[in-house]
Amino acid sequence: MLVYEIDAIQTHSITTNLKKSMQELWEVATISLSNYKGARYVVYHHYHDPGIGDFTLSLATESLVTDTPLAMPKQTFRKFSTKTSITNLWSQIHQLEQSGELRRAFTYDFEKYLPNGQIELYVSVC
Repeated sequence: MLVYEIDAIQTHSITTNLKKSMQELWEVATISLSNYKGARYVVYHHYHDPGIGDFTLSLATESLVTDTPLAMPKQTFRKFSTKTSITNLWSQIHQLEQSGELRRAFTYDFEKYLPNGQIELYVSVC
């Protein structure tokens, strides 16, 4: 799958500033995407020490809004969706991990924000 990266940050999975960092990225991206009507992506990739270490968080689109492609290799995903809270969805994923019902691959995970308000979350699995 190919998306186009707007901006990215290196962050840590247990950083208390993760939410703030994401908000800052969205604010900058919103300005450059003011006329963009398609799906928007948050991509989690380049994991170090999966689940506890650093990773890259990128904001992206499906359309060529920038000239920075971000190619995700073909892999198996488990799809989750919501129209309410992405935070609750991630909590559900962490519970599934802890119970052993979900085995994440920690390659590329992404949130897809659709224009109709639906949020799809794709988690790479083993």
